[in-house]
Amino acid sequence: CSGLLGLLPLTYLMLTCRWAVQWRFADTCTVSGVWRALIRADYGTFTLGLFGETGSLAEGAWRYLKGLWADLPFFAVPLAVLGTGIGLRKSRWETVALGSCWVSYVVVFFGLAVRPTTPLQETILERF
Repeated sequence: CSGLLGLLPLTYLMLTCRWAVQWRFADTCTVSGVWRALIRADYGTFTLGLFGETGSLAEGAWRYLKGLWADLPFFAVPLAVLGTGIGLRKSRWETVALGSCWVSYVVVFFGLAVRPTTPLQETILERF
């Protein structure tokens, strides 16, 4: 029953699609319009660049790793490597799970991020 209650906002969007049109961010009068609103297709969900352009995963990951050395204290990265080694000896599955999350973040984010072409874009990308 609670799963069906979760669909009420989508039903509301479809039922009220003709009212307050100026406040709508998508055409929600059709199932396809609700789907586009749900996945935020008009707002670039699953892409981090305009018109589907993306950067190089290797270049973005390299920039990220290079930035770690510049932004963190000199002992942070070696300490993280040491902690990973100790974690693999004591609690292997937690360490692997945490490492998998980090690798997934790097791959997904830098696989979708646009290669910066200006210093401002480079600064914005480095913040993430």
